[in-house]
Amino acid sequence: MPVQNENIIYESNMIDYFDFIPDPASLEEATKFLDTDGRVEIVGKFQEDSSRANKNGRKYKGVWKKVLSDPSLIERMQLGHVFGELDHPLDGATKLSRCSHLVTGLHLREDGEVHGKLVLLETTAGKNAKAIYKGGGRPGVSSRGAGSVNKLTNEVQEDYKFHTFDIVADPSTHGAYPTPTNLGSSIQQIPMGSFQTPQLRIVKED
Repeated sequence: MPVQNENIIYESNMIDYFDFIPDPASLEEATKFLDTDGRVEIVGKFQEDSSRANKNGRKYKGVWKKVLSDPSLIERMQLGHVFGELDHPLDGATKLSRCSHLVTGLHLREDGEVHGKLVLLETTAGKNAKAIYKGGGRPGVSSRGAGSVNKLTNEVQEDYKFHTFDIVADPSTHGAYPTPTNLGSSIQQIPMGSFQTPQLRIVKED
């Protein structure tokens, strides 16, 4: 089958914009996301493992189940190695001088949604992200990885290699606007549930 090779697959949407009203049900996964050390954490939907096309027209059916079953990803999260940036880097590479956050937890739900958790760092980019949230902004989260896309079906192929999640203004994944916690009086909603970090839980699909 014809396959389109792409060095970097960004999943922020640069063209189509729409109004999104976050569904409180999307926050049902997970532990006590308010840590005692006062870290600001971003929790909620990050991606979809689905045959539904995102706003870039791409489909990730089966891709995230494979990505999240990789033991090396669990280890990288445990060791604090999954850094992300504020906006996708133009060169596709993660630079510590530009990092805004750490990705500390990911899991695949039964409905195919990938939910996760990231922690803002006290870097320049991290402080900028925190200021956006404290000012009432609601940026999204977008995956960054490398791989190929089938030209006929727009399906991301099995060679996809996940890099990280970045904070962006307009993600291509529908509803990928996770919620910040521990911002003080501006946001007090603390989602609770069974999500554990940095462990990974894969939900098998029937």
